[in-house]
Amino acid sequence: GDWSGVLDFYLCGPTPDITTCTSAAGHKIDSVSVSDGTAGVTVYSAPTTVTAAGRYCWSAHFASDIQGIPDAWDDGTNECFDVMPRDPAISTIATGTVEIGQQIVDVASLSGTSHRPDGSPAGGTITFRVYGPNSANCELTAWTSSPIAVTGDGDYSSGAWTPTSVGTYRWRAFYSGDAPNTLPIAGNCNDADETSGVEPLQPTMTTAQIFLPNDVAHITVGAGGGDLSGGVQFFLYLDDSSCAGAADWSSGVISVASGTGTGRDRYVNSGNTSFLVTADHVLSWLVRYISGTPNHRNVTAVCHAEHSTVTIVNDGTFSSAP
Repeated sequence: GDWSGVLDFYLCGPTPDITTCTSAAGHKIDSVSVSDGTAGVTVYSAPTTVTAAGRYCWSAHFASDIQGIPDAWDDGTNECFDVMPRDPAISTIATGTVEIGQQIVDVASLSGTSHRPDGSPAGGTITFRVYGPNSANCELTAWTSSPIAVTGDGDYSSGAWTPTSVGTYRWRAFYSGDAPNTLPIAGNCNDADETSGVEPLQPTMTTAQIFLPNDVAHITVGAGGGDLSGGVQFFLYLDDSSCAGAADWSSGVISVASGTGTGRDRYVNSGNTSFLVTADHVLSWLVRYISGTPNHRNVTAVCHAEHSTVTIVNDGTFSSAP
């Protein structure tokens, strides 16, 4: 005969306990009043949207309002389905070729993520790794970035890193995923646009001549007064052939005994090791022998009698002399 009542639809999940979820009000999707129905009538629930990936099962409860007709349950054992998480995509573009000392960066474009169950964008993190130098199969890790927080689809930067060796560096980006709705994904070694070349620096060079002027005094004396004693002092003047002003460089008094030769025949070197001539000049020497014995007189050379001209032609502009 005719019958009527209320048909309640329940959707349990994800991963439900079928024996208990039908009794929880939070799982009820729809209530449909049925009247003047006959056996075999088809009743549909209102559509609903699930927000989390996982396994779901439907169940239904019919409560008749005709006395003598008992309630009926469908436990949903054969009405289950799976909602699969999204499999996102990741593409990356790294810095191309730089010179050693410059920074390299990778940028990952994440797409195809799914919102969280609460409706907010997918979370998780992206971590970047650099392999190299010259690690063809990404075995040698050179640097790992800090985890970069993800907020849904978009572009994410590794941050800058500075290689200290030349060679080829390969990048990979690893997305952690955000369960249950978004799966993890990673870029592959040797993906397109994921190689950074680091080249050696190209120095420049200019050359410049420097002169370290020195002089040698040769002192001789006849027999009868004993060996030479005392010292020799050297004075160097730049562009001053009269030696009238202060010397541009002078030695201390150098003992003749430190020179080479015999007692009455000595060679004494001026010993300049620090005064450099780096530009065009006329060099004039003034040399004095200061006798250390009353048996020998002092000797003073004539200024500019011993001189030289320095003309310097250098390769390019030299920044400074050492």
